[in-house]
Amino acid sequence: MTLGQKIKQHRLNLGETMAEFGQRFNAKSGVVSNWENGIQKPNNKRMKILADEMGVTVSELLGSDNDE
Repeated sequence: MTLGQKIKQHRLNLGETMAEFGQRFNAKSGVVSNWENGIQKPNNKRMKILADEMGVTVSELLGSDNDE
């Protein structure tokens, strides 16, 4: 699962729109869309907040689990 897929899955699990989710990170919905589509990655500060919110480390968030 890519970083973008993990972010999208977390957002959907929360039942939030991109705009609602973006408010958590002071980011617009277009930025969240770019994250989910792999166009951009969250900056370090946002990455840490996201990882904390998901209950994982930044390394785990950035890691791939494609070996399934």
